[in-house]
Amino acid sequence: MFGKKAQTEAMTIVIITGIVIALVGAAYLWGKPLIEKRSTAAEFSTMESFILELDNAIKDIANSGSGSKSLDLPFGQIRMHTTENALNYTHFTPQQMMNSTYAIPIKTVNMQDSAIYGEAQPRIITLEVEPIDDVYEMLMKLRYRELVKNTYPRKGFIINLHQSGPPAGTRSVSVSFGGIEEVVGGASNGGDLIKTTVNVELI
Repeated sequence: MFGKKAQTEAMTIVIITGIVIALVGAAYLWGKPLIEKRSTAAEFSTMESFILELDNAIKDIANSGSGSKSLDLPFGQIRMHTTENALNYTHFTPQQMMNSTYAIPIKTVNMQDSAIYGEAQPRIITLEVEPIDDVYEMLMKLRYRELVKNTYPRKGFIINLHQSGPPAGTRSVSVSFGGIEEVVGGASNGGDLIKTTVNVELI
């Protein structure tokens, strides 16, 4: 009699253990994508905050005509794109942020190559997500465009990013004032172009 009771208790323990394992497995399979999605959203928010802080540092230096600032990179890699007058910030994540590889504007009213001085920001921020093998590459781009003043005398203004040192970095970004140059007739509206250079050092 005691043998049957022991066998029944043992079977009960085995069944309960199996149910617990199945429930834990199901919770993991259901919960893992949700956890990764939340993690990816947090990473996007961190990238956005970093790019906005970097943009503010660059604009402050360009407007004051002096100074320097260094920012630590939270994760990922940042790279100069000299032909586009831009900085590309990339990070890989297991979860997809969106379904498009097209550039999506971030905190940007319009994406035109030139805009009206005093009405638009000098920068354009975009996000692209591209699948690569079993992960997704998030690319956040900070690009500077020309701002034009169409009242007499016509002028154009642009922040010019100048690579100082290696083309890419994973630790920090340092920006400093690099000088102001006036290019006669160099603006897109035919006026003089005021080019303010900001040196960018990537470590």
